[in-house]
Amino acid sequence: CLDKPIPVSFNHPENQSMTEAGVRDNVNCALQLLHGMGAEYNGANRWYDKTMQFVISADGNCGLNYEHSVAEGIAVIRLIEHILDYMEEIKSRRLTRLSSMCDLAMPKKLHWNVDGCVNNMKIEAQNEIKDLANNLDIYILRYMKFGREFPKTVNMSPDSFIQLALQLTHYKIHRCLVPTYESASIRRFYLGRVDNIRAASIPALKWCSAMTGDIKATDDEKIILIRTAIEWQTKVMLSTILGHGVDNHLLGLRESVEELGIEVPGIFKDKTYLECNRFRLSTSQVPTTKDAFMCYGAVVEHGYGAAYNPHKNNIVVAISCWCNCPDTRADIFAEKLKESFDEMYALLTSNIELAKNRKVTLTQQVIVEENCLSNAVDHRAFNNVKKVEIGNLQNHFQK
Repeated sequence: CLDKPIPVSFNHPENQSMTEAGVRDNVNCALQLLHGMGAEYNGANRWYDKTMQFVISADGNCGLNYEHSVAEGIAVIRLIEHILDYMEEIKSRRLTRLSSMCDLAMPKKLHWNVDGCVNNMKIEAQNEIKDLANNLDIYILRYMKFGREFPKTVNMSPDSFIQLALQLTHYKIHRCLVPTYESASIRRFYLGRVDNIRAASIPALKWCSAMTGDIKATDDEKIILIRTAIEWQTKVMLSTILGHGVDNHLLGLRESVEELGIEVPGIFKDKTYLECNRFRLSTSQVPTTKDAFMCYGAVVEHGYGAAYNPHKNNIVVAISCWCNCPDTRADIFAEKLKESFDEMYALLTSNIELAKNRKVTLTQQVIVEENCLSNAVDHRAFNNVKKVEIGNLQNHFQK
């Protein structure tokens, strides 16, 4: 897709200095690759039924838009990095024309006879892509204080660490945890694709409650709580990638029922099952060796998308949501996520030896459990999604 460049007026409002300098920011570039900024710019220059679309803008912005059904993000990233490595390699040698190449005829512009019905459908499609483009809210957070190496220094999985940061961030803003999707590769199995690591857990809820003051806990007790949540998250992650996740098994049973034409079991009609598959927090780790990132839209109207790339010394997170939802804003989520990373760093470095300890003693666990119970942690927060208007979000943002 050969695109015309997008004006700097589409930069994020906080990047005023880049806008004044005439430089496009990460948000501007990401939006171009995702939807082309509507039919007014490059929205009509996309083929979303195709597996991969290489997008090259006249001003040098380039990337890839791909349809998820065929492959996972990590496979596409490997392709992109191979291309980038090859581009670096050929800089050192002169390109030669291969003998197998042949001259192609110059392209000719096709002229179409369009009647009123087709023209009306075209206008409708233009308006639809414009509305979709205008509704997407996205923010690219580049957290520079630490990267994937810091969690390793305290014997924690970097992925689990970031997942808990996302849980804490959502809890700060909405005062609840929600069904969370994290892609888990099961490509080690024949015809394996992905399963789901569910990051919202009781240990995560207890830790989030302690971090936000909903239950009283000392810093050492908070460290014990985060260790418990990390170990739980890591256990679920390992179990899932080894084929013991629940989502694919349930999906297989549900699809089998439909194919056989038999009555759908009650579990698949249950409100809990339906709610736990409405992922208000859709996440994915997509690591790269280059300065690149992946982004996508939220999968439900009142949810968030969060694709994160943990580099050695920094973390890039592409956060998305929908503008027509009054309860969500990508830049506020990003600011709170940065705050969560800072708080987790300060907490773990307050007692580094305890933070490194992967075996919390039974006595310590009992103390924390008693504190949690005495302060009445409400586990129903998983289901009671409290709507927060933008005005309240602004208050959270300013605290």
